[in-house]
Amino acid sequence: MKKYTFSTLVLLTIVLLGSCKKETKPKVYLGNPNGDSELALLMRQMYDETQKIKQGESSMALNFSPESIFTAQATDPKKAASEQYKVLGTAYVNSVKNYHKAADTDRDQAYEQMIGACENCHQALCPGPLVKVKKLYK
Repeated sequence: MKKYTFSTLVLLTIVLLGSCKKETKPKVYLGNPNGDSELALLMRQMYDETQKIKQGESSMALNFSPESIFTAQATDPKKAASEQYKVLGTAYVNSVKNYHKAADTDRDQAYEQMIGACENCHQALCPGPLVKVKKLYK
C-alpha cells in the first residue's frame, strides 16, 4: 500500500508542477530593438496595404490617411521637419490622391507614380527601406 501511495504522490506532484506556468507577456518584435516610431509603423501599414493592391488582394482603397506622414512622430524628427521632407511628402500625398481619382484605365500608371514618390523620398532621406519600396513596383 505504501508503494501505491508514494507513486500517487509523485505523480500528483509532477502533474501539479507541470501545470504551474510562469506568466510571461508575449514578446512583440517591431523590427527595431529600440522601438519604432509612429511614422515607421505608419509606413509599414502603407507598405502592407500597397502590397495587397499589387497582389490583387485588395480593392484600390488605401486604409490610411496619407497626410499622417506629417503628424506621426518620426524616428529622426529633424528629417521630418525639413523642407525637403515636406516637399517630398506633399508629392506623395498628391500621388495617393491621384491614385484614388484615377480612372480604371489609368490606375496602374497612378500606382507606379505613387510608388515612385515613395522611392524619391527614401532615396533622399531614409534609404534603408528602398529595397522593400522597389518591390512594390508592378
